[in-house]
Amino acid sequence: MTIQHLYPPRVMDTLKDADLCAIAVIPGLYISDRFGARSQFLLRSHNIKYVLSATCEQDVPRWDETTLTKISTMHLDIDDHPMQDILCYLKQACDWIHAALEEKPDGTDPQKPVGVLVHCVQGISRSGAIVVAYLMRYHSLSYSDALSVARKHRPLIAPNPGFEQQLRLWELCNYDVYAAGSDILRPEYEFWKAQCRKAFQGPEAGSKKVIHETMNNIEAEMMKWGTMIEN
Repeated sequence: MTIQHLYPPRVMDTLKDADLCAIAVIPGLYISDRFGARSQFLLRSHNIKYVLSATCEQDVPRWDETTLTKISTMHLDIDDHPMQDILCYLKQACDWIHAALEEKPDGTDPQKPVGVLVHCVQGISRSGAIVVAYLMRYHSLSYSDALSVARKHRPLIAPNPGFEQQLRLWELCNYDVYAAGSDILRPEYEFWKAQCRKAFQGPEAGSKKVIHETMNNIEAEMMKWGTMIEN
């Protein structure tokens, strides 16, 4: 299924217009598709000093040398697939974004905050998941509340079902896949990884049926963990 089948023409027209969308509750934080990230004019006009690309290598922006010297980058090689592990990247990405947003504006325009852009191909699933994760971690929001806040500024944001499940799992893990103060992976994340490995084994490896069953198994365990936390 192509993205044209997922969204009506009016939304597709929005996707064709290169722009950076401000997450206004976080001054300086922006989200866009790959076209917005490639526009050196938009980067300059929004004072973008940091760009996080949640894409395959081929979709990372290519800028001229002048722009390259003025922008710090982070690249997360992520596919928009429900079994793609984003949990392993979330803390690093969120902390990088937060440190960038804390940077003081330069002397040319002290009133304009340093801009941080998070982008993927369409500015919908991968970059949306990163922005939602940031709101969760640094504003102690649930997945649902963080998604609602993000969508107020960019209604297109829609992490794929696997990313959504991982973000809700991240909430259960208190926004870190490692046990507090250690380098030991949390059992919830270990379980998720084991289930994903199983999904790509056997004669039907990676099929829609197997992925659906795997996500249902994970969901059932997450419901148990959630009940244990509430009690």
